[in-house]
Amino acid sequence: MRMNNSFSTLTTILQCTIAVQEGVVALVYIRDGITFVKRDLDIQIEDCNMTSVFLQKQNLTIYEIYRPPRSCYEIFITQLDKILERQKSLCIIVGDINLDLLKKTATIAEYKNVIKTNAFNIQKNISQTNATRTTKTTKSIIDHVLANKNLECDLVLEENEISDHNIIMLLYNNIIIKHTLVVSVFEAVCVHHY
Repeated sequence: MRMNNSFSTLTTILQCTIAVQEGVVALVYIRDGITFVKRDLDIQIEDCNMTSVFLQKQNLTIYEIYRPPRSCYEIFITQLDKILERQKSLCIIVGDINLDLLKKTATIAEYKNVIKTNAFNIQKNISQTNATRTTKTTKSIIDHVLANKNLECDLVLEENEISDHNIIMLLYNNIIIKHTLVVSVFEAVCVHHY
């Protein structure tokens, strides 16, 4: 299936500022015709930016999270644990988490354990060939896709000509979710329905 990269038929449903001084804005787009409800977040993660939408027909909650590289990990992991344990519906979390899954550290092990303990899983093989951010000298997986209830998504990574973050395309139940850093300081999640 060829996935259309055009934003022309999408409607912005959520917008929030990540870093005022840099003008960074997180957006969630959805194609007209999909029934959705903007979710108010009862838990916020300090220093992180989050948005959420619920797709009623699919009983699916989608979160987009941006975690700045210098934010407090201990606060992030505690709050993420609370968010994951509260999920009753199908749930997909996408975002620039700024934790490199290619590294074998105690922090990464704890992060993976919190995900697994809450019956979520990481939706991509963890290897350098699946890097979500590539520079001339490094490869990393800092953009993550998490899903619960044994929800399996088909994922495709596409090179992004205007950023060092690859585009992540997810296909689940005829919905395509697109996560990308459009410009080095711009985060977007797009939901297409085909």
